[in-house]
Amino acid sequence: IGVINTIVKSGNQLLGYNTDAFGFLMGLEPWSDELDLTRAIIFGTGGSSRAVKTALLETGFEELVFVSRRASNKQTEQGLPEFRIVNYEQWPSYAEEASLIVNTTPLGMHPRVNDMPIHENEATLLRDKICYDLVYNPSETRFLKTAKANGAITINGLHMLIYQGSKSFELWTGKSFPVKIIIEKLEDYFKSN
Repeated sequence: IGVINTIVKSGNQLLGYNTDAFGFLMGLEPWSDELDLTRAIIFGTGGSSRAVKTALLETGFEELVFVSRRASNKQTEQGLPEFRIVNYEQWPSYAEEASLIVNTTPLGMHPRVNDMPIHENEATLLRDKICYDLVYNPSETRFLKTAKANGAITINGLHMLIYQGSKSFELWTGKSFPVKIIIEKLEDYFKSN
C-alpha cells in the first residue's frame, strides 16, 4: 500500500502494517454480490485511496478511475488492471460503467457537512451504484444522502474504521477484538449525535 497505520514492536524491530484495505473490504463485504467488477471510481488520491486501490485490485476490478484535483491521465502498463487519474470535470464520462463509487476525501466530514465530491447536477449518475464514503462523522454525509435519494446503495466509513482498528488491535495484542459490540455502540453513538 505504501502507507503505514500500525506499528508493532517485535524484539528489537519495528514492523509497519496497513489495516485500511482489510477494513475497507469488510465494510464492502455485505454488498459484494451486488458488484460488477468492471469499473470503480475513487474520489481522492491520498493515503486512504491507496488502501482502497489495493483492496479493489485484490477483489478483481478490471479498471479503477481516480478523481483528483491534480489529474494526469496516467494509466497502467498493458497486462495490469487498468487505472487512470482524471479531474473532477471528467469523472461523469466514466460513471455509466462503474458499479462502485468511493469517496476517500474528507469532503462532507464534520464540521464541513455540506461538502461532497460531486456537483448536485451529477447526482443522477449515482443511480444503481454502490456509493461508499469513508467518512463516518456524520454517519450519513451529504454525498450518501444524495446517492440514496437517487437510488444508490450507500455505505458509510464506520465499519471500515472499526474493522481496520480491530486488525490493529489484534496485531498489537494478539487478542480478538469485540467487533459486534463496538459496531452496536458506535452506531448508537453516531445516531444520537
